[in-house]
Amino acid sequence: MVLGQAGMQRRKQEKGAALVVTLLIITTLVGLAVGFSDDAGVEMSLAAYSRDGYRAMAAASGAVQYAVGILASDENRAMDSLREDWGLLETEGLPKELFPDVTVRCRVVDENGKININALRTAAGEIDEKYRDCVERLLKILGMGEEQLNPVLDWLDADDHTRLDGAENLYYQGREPPYECANGPFLTTAQMYLVRNVQQGAGKINLADYFTVYTDGKININTASREVLQSLDDELDANLAEAIITYRAEEDFMSIQDLRAIPGMSGELFSRIASMLTVKSSAFSFEIEGVCGEASSRVRAVARRVGEGLNLVYWQVS
Repeated sequence: MVLGQAGMQRRKQEKGAALVVTLLIITTLVGLAVGFSDDAGVEMSLAAYSRDGYRAMAAASGAVQYAVGILASDENRAMDSLREDWGLLETEGLPKELFPDVTVRCRVVDENGKININALRTAAGEIDEKYRDCVERLLKILGMGEEQLNPVLDWLDADDHTRLDGAENLYYQGREPPYECANGPFLTTAQMYLVRNVQQGAGKINLADYFTVYTDGKININTASREVLQSLDDELDANLAEAIITYRAEEDFMSIQDLRAIPGMSGELFSRIASMLTVKSSAFSFEIEGVCGEASSRVRAVARRVGEGLNLVYWQVS
């Protein structure tokens, strides 16, 4: 009788062990299945993100071409203003049927609404004093000063003479990593941040909003910002700049002579700044963002007017 009970006990123990082993196997299989499922889910998510990223990039690139097409079809190239179709793209947006699955934000910027930093340098490699005064005023408006202006002048001029707070090749060769002082024009506005003191002085200011390297040096009074307008002359203060902006919100400047109609615009002031002004533009930049699902793509491009068309001269995707 005792032996029979011991045998039954052993059988129960064996069944219990088998059950435990079975449960362990089932748990392991379930874990593997879940793991495989998670991996498959991750791969599917990555594939979807990659697909959406491609769609976002394609839409952003397409939006640039659409904006270029609008500018190319402009029938009046003697005048450009923010009231034209290209200037309304940021607020009115693109036709939704063009990119049904992608949200596209589009901004076209007139580069002639900015100061060409390279206009500081004459063909002989010297500094143009009129533009120097203009840039100095703009830097002050932006909260910067001679500690940024003089290094910029040293970067542009052809000589190796260092101005007060300036920098020539010796300074840049001591940087880590070392690089050359151009003693020539800037290739992009981003290159300005290589100049001594500029990055620290600019802080959160985006210098590309105020400076360019792509234009003929003329300032379009139909598109220039308040800060750029104020930089043109000491007499052109914030109130006069605001009066110009108020005027053009309702009516385009068809000629720089129309500026004479602005209250406070004296004949002497107009004569001093007229040579720097225009009402038409030679270059435009495009800031486009495409968003599809969780993915986004940004394109920044610049196009110059050449004859009846536009040539893309800069293209960056991020």
